[in-house]
Amino acid sequence: MRKVRSWSPKKEVVLSAVIIAFVVSALGVLFWISVAPIGTLKLAQRWKGHVGYVRSIAFSPDGRLLASADQEGTIKLRQISNGRLLRTLRHGSEVFSIAFSPDGHLLAVGDKEGTLKLWRVRDGNPIQTLEHDSFVHSIAFSPDGNSLASAGGNTVKLWGISKGRLSQTLEHGDWVTSVAFSPDGRLLASGGDDTIKLWRTNDGKLVQTLNHTEVFSVAFSSNGHLLASGGQGIVRLWRARDGKLLRTLKHGSNLVAVAFSPDGRLLASVDAETIKIWRVSDGRLLKWRRYRHLWENVAFSPDGRFLASGDSDGLVLIWQVSDEQ
Repeated sequence: MRKVRSWSPKKEVVLSAVIIAFVVSALGVLFWISVAPIGTLKLAQRWKGHVGYVRSIAFSPDGRLLASADQEGTIKLRQISNGRLLRTLRHGSEVFSIAFSPDGHLLAVGDKEGTLKLWRVRDGNPIQTLEHDSFVHSIAFSPDGNSLASAGGNTVKLWGISKGRLSQTLEHGDWVTSVAFSPDGRLLASGGDDTIKLWRTNDGKLVQTLNHTEVFSVAFSSNGHLLASGGQGIVRLWRARDGKLLRTLKHGSNLVAVAFSPDGRLLASVDAETIKIWRVSDGRLLKWRRYRHLWENVAFSPDGRFLASGDSDGLVLIWQVSDEQ
């Protein structure tokens, strides 16, 4: 017996199903198999104000603010509680990555021209400019807030925040699309083309190379035990300490961005048309939603209650994460 209910308002498709099936084994034994329903991810808010693609999304560490950046070089800071626009920053060039410092005082912005700019959140003033010298696709603060990693071209660069000096240059070897620090700050993951590389941050030594086709995104779990990578339609979960592949999840057919929930129990994945939430422990798909014109970015709120993503029509989308995990 199969019950399927679907509808498609404005080309959005919501699908849930409960399947109870008979399966006869080769020995002729009859089994009952009950497959739990896959839930629908609820869209809680849509915020307008951007032009074109919303390239990057970031929650402030205290969960009060959401920063979003678009292809026109505009960054908007909003209150999460009511969506009120607090401040608009004019970066001036197409932005591809933004990140809050761990204390929430700074917002780092990386652009298509290879420029990194640090903005003071409280008054929206730029306080530092760094040059990566290549398209900056991804940036990340170290957990202690003392360093900033930028990924662009074939390299990852590490910068000291206090003096704005380049401390290390890591040669990834291929085009780098994503970078992430481990929670303890000892490792840095870089992903691009068909490889993921794990570097030791204190001396820049390469410690692991992992294979994943067309890597677009990398992320560490909150305890640092797991590394997730998103590629061409595929999400992979790796054991960080030795690079062992633990699980492969089929998302779709497009480039996939990934993010862990703050407690590490959930993994979100998003491509150009679908957003999904997986349970990390067993790889079960818990919730999903098809949505037209998504952009490949996703972030959990610090309390884990919401997901944020952007689309190609200038909208910031806030999704309600299920309480049933």
